[in-house]
Amino acid sequence: MSPFSSEKRKNPFQYCQGIDKSLTALMRKIGAAADRNGLQAFLIGGLVRDIFLARDLDLWDIDIVIDSDSASFARALARQFDAKVVIYKAFYTASLFVTRGRRIDLSTFRAETYARPGALPQVRKGDFLQDVQRRDFTINALAIALNKKCFGALIDPGQGYADLKQKRIRVFHDKSFCDDPTRILRAVRFEQRLNFRIERHTLQLLKAALKKRKETRVKAPRYFAEFKKILMEEDPLKPLRRLSHLGGLTFIHDPLQLDIRFIRKVYNHRALTGRWKGLVQPEQRWLFYFLAILKGMPERQVRAIVSRFQLSNEEKKAVLQSAGFSATVAYLNNIQLRPHQVYARLEQLTPVTVLFVRMATRRAVVIRHLERYLDQYRHVKLKVDGNDLKQMGIAAGPKIGVILKELLYEKIDHGLKRRSEEMKAVRKIMEGGKGL
Repeated sequence: MSPFSSEKRKNPFQYCQGIDKSLTALMRKIGAAADRNGLQAFLIGGLVRDIFLARDLDLWDIDIVIDSDSASFARALARQFDAKVVIYKAFYTASLFVTRGRRIDLSTFRAETYARPGALPQVRKGDFLQDVQRRDFTINALAIALNKKCFGALIDPGQGYADLKQKRIRVFHDKSFCDDPTRILRAVRFEQRLNFRIERHTLQLLKAALKKRKETRVKAPRYFAEFKKILMEEDPLKPLRRLSHLGGLTFIHDPLQLDIRFIRKVYNHRALTGRWKGLVQPEQRWLFYFLAILKGMPERQVRAIVSRFQLSNEEKKAVLQSAGFSATVAYLNNIQLRPHQVYARLEQLTPVTVLFVRMATRRAVVIRHLERYLDQYRHVKLKVDGNDLKQMGIAAGPKIGVILKELLYEKIDHGLKRRSEEMKAVRKIMEGGKGL
């Protein structure tokens, strides 16, 4: 069956020319290169979906499928665009890194089989229809022809365009969620992001997969990597609430009660939108929602959860420190604490942990200590350094670090302004025997 049997509609690229005209120009260049090499080339996937939905386009990650060797075509394009190319032979794919970080993923038409439910697919060369039908949902399988003779033709064997118009999420076949249970999470994520609905039969299949705990067939780090994408959504509240309603959070802990009110508080908190928002990178924001999900769990359970998922050392540290939330609050809930004591306690914590404690506590004393740390104490820097101490006759070694630490505490407590005041404080520390 020829892919060109689908109806040809108005050039889809006209939908996005007002957003970025360079996309049409780039697609024409790729189409012309395909013509020179005797290939058929198609733009496919989420970018096509978003063109028809007139959404903001992610122009930094573009998917192209072709009917022949993707590696050879990728090398030809790399020469044309003066780009870096990476070949993945086992998967019949290649990635092209062009100007300003833009990435083009090229793949040969592929078919997939699953040795068992939840396993990574075994990939082999296929035809266009097989390539389309291996995808998760019909709305993500729309393709646009790039060759000159049919440039802009919509290729839609899965009727994804009709699903777009009807605002529904639909799988290609009944085993979709069994083959790849991470599609459970993707279905919810796309449904809530796009304000669509999961089509009735697809929803029945999704619920059946959850009831049979099909997600346990997927390696925990892989499933969690897909869950992170929900937490990284612009508004994670909607998909979290939907997933909780469907019973789709038991992979974290069973049973798990989701505190939507607290998660909403975190989402709206000024720590993420106000003067401290620069304390963490945008790509770390998902952690706050994960911490909100885990809040109140015993530390033993949190450690067990963290051990199953692949988190970075910094992420693990933030999660485990936040599990000690009650102990941190209990320590800070003391009006008699001196500034350096607050600093010493909070400086051990990751910025994510400190901000999360600020979000989670209601105690006025604790809030005051936290905000003074965030606004004042953590910014205090010494004018005196180790070389100054050596010139005073202090031998190099651990003693210098101890003295500088005591000096920093003095400066935090008493607001030393000038270098001379710091030098005077050092002499007092030495006279008092501190650091010796």
